[in-house]
Amino acid sequence: MPGQNQLPRRTLEELVVIHSVEPDIHDVIVEGASDQNIVEWFLLENGRTKSAVYEVGLFEIDPDAVKSLGLQDNNKGRVITIADAVAKLCGKNPRITCVADRDLDKVLETEHNFPSLLITDYACSCTHSMEACWANTSDSD
Repeated sequence: MPGQNQLPRRTLEELVVIHSVEPDIHDVIVEGASDQNIVEWFLLENGRTKSAVYEVGLFEIDPDAVKSLGLQDNNKGRVITIADAVAKLCGKNPRITCVADRDLDKVLETEHNFPSLLITDYACSCTHSMEACWANTSDSD
């Protein structure tokens, strides 16, 4: 039950229904606040102003659904679970993109293959912004 000043979390079913009746929206679902900030910045810098970015914590995800995919019940597991639900319930053009950090996937040789899931190249999205910073610094030399 949400706290006194909190809105209830959106369910997967609500997410699917919203996208079935609102053809002009595109949602991006990420693991956390820093991911949200980076993706919002990227979208703005690239003129993608019709997309909204949400932290996965705003959605009610059944822990059993996460575990049934062999995932840990954490933010990454919940993002991947949403990608699985989108693949099953939204058809070929879902207008929902899920973004998860690579973490240890490369070391553990783990792959997640869902059409609406993007896995970062690094263990965390903050590394992407550091790489961009370093690239900009080396350009000025």
